[in-house]
Amino acid sequence: MNQLTDKQAIRQIIRQRRRDFFGARAGKQWSLPEDRFGQMLDRGTILASYFPHGSEADPEPVVRMALGALATIAYPRVDADGLMRFYTFGPSRSLCRDTANMLAPGKDAWLSRPDVILLPLVAFDRTGTRLGQGGGHYDRAIAALGQLPAPEHTAIARPPIVRIGIAWSVQEHPPLPRDPWDIPLDHIITEQEWITP
Repeated sequence: MNQLTDKQAIRQIIRQRRRDFFGARAGKQWSLPEDRFGQMLDRGTILASYFPHGSEADPEPVVRMALGALATIAYPRVDADGLMRFYTFGPSRSLCRDTANMLAPGKDAWLSRPDVILLPLVAFDRTGTRLGQGGGHYDRAIAALGQLPAPEHTAIARPPIVRIGIAWSVQEHPPLPRDPWDIPLDHIITEQEWITP
């Protein structure tokens, strides 16, 4: 089996495992270790979240904590050029379907550069490798954000973007194949634990 086939097979297996797990815990909430996550947040932090699709782990507990710390919340939108960017809601707080047919901030939203990005995923391993849906949207978006210059009014370099995978514990997999363009996670939060590779 080649690596592409391996990734496809892993996605298929883990998606089914995730659906089964999600169905069994319908309506149950999860929480996160406040001490670990709270250290990353302060007033003015921009946290990029996502709208969960299907059986994806819902990042809502993380978003609530971030709002409590007066962080700003942004959401991804895949624009017409195929690149995912992150936006904070505009005055209308409208939603739309982006070019990937995912729920996203509307056209009056403001482009943002997040400090922390919450990433949905299909599978993860303990080295921080993330297996997503296969489109590469997050990897390309994070790579593009890393190339943005610091604002002209400051000589301070931008700190690296903190990448946190949000998943159910059943999505863990033994070491996953990693391509050169795959950007690893800094942390993974599940309903059971906080993992730092």
